[in-house]
Amino acid sequence: MENIKITTQESEAVERAYYEAQSYEALMAILSRQLNAGANTMIADMLHYYAGLCRKAQMKLKMVQDKVLARYIDPEENPNLIVHFDFEREEVHPVENEKV
Repeated sequence: MENIKITTQESEAVERAYYEAQSYEALMAILSRQLNAGANTMIADMLHYYAGLCRKAQMKLKMVQDKVLARYIDPEENPNLIVHFDFEREEVHPVENEKV
């Protein structure tokens, strides 16, 4: 399957969601490392709060990606398709997932 050219707006929307999700993942890694030793209810509540934000960011990323892809690819016709977003080139690089 060939690379798919997407609009600047689509690329920027996916890129923003991607970096937001990555930021929350990095924050969770740091908080977990730094605060895990002093576990108490306040720390647990804080970790749960940021874990919720991280999950929301991951869901947002998935929804934005799916919305963009739906304009170009029928997911039912390509159930094993894996894609990589190239923000610089404003493209989606589809890769057929090989069954192992």
